[in-house]
Amino acid sequence: MKALALGLLMITAYHPGQGGSNGIGAMGHEVRPGLTAAVSRDMRDLLGQEIHVDGVGWVFIQDLTGPDARRTIDLCVEDEATAREWGRRERVVRVEKTESP
Repeated sequence: MKALALGLLMITAYHPGQGGSNGIGAMGHEVRPGLTAAVSRDMRDLLGQEIHVDGVGWVFIQDLTGPDARRTIDLCVEDEATAREWGRRERVVRVEKTESP
């Protein structure tokens, strides 16, 4: 396995109850703070994959952001205060890819 850099992306944060969410992501799984992230719809091919966000670690893409976001990863965090504290930060993001034989 090899980590492939997706480049510098905007990283934001949300909490499971935000916007009337029921805590279930786009893949039908419960979103979990510290383990789950959402990806903007222009990068929806990352759904179901594990990514590495510099300064954060590995998270699973199990949800989609709102329709207006582009090249954005939204980290699931514990509560609204933590999401606000995170704000918007640019980070290098990598995805683990299997090498072709």
